[in-house]
Amino acid sequence: MSEERVYKIIAWSDPGCPAPVRFEACFLWTLDEVLEEINRDHSEDWTDYDETDWREGWNEWVVGDGYYTMVNNKQAFELV
Repeated sequence: MSEERVYKIIAWSDPGCPAPVRFEACFLWTLDEVLEEINRDHSEDWTDYDETDWREGWNEWVVGDGYYTMVNNKQAFELV
């Protein structure tokens, strides 16, 4: 059985501050946690993103808000 993939997420405290000042935390999220963030706070008519299209949802609904960044190990060290 293979292990579930996890994604490294950098949380920022305030999108208006420069990167070194606003670093808050680094998390390892499962795909379910990533999907929870993408699909939260939408209307009843919302169609949830799932494992087939979550990257599109991440780029559309999370990347632009400035609070979370998904990174690989090298990027994580560069950002914090």
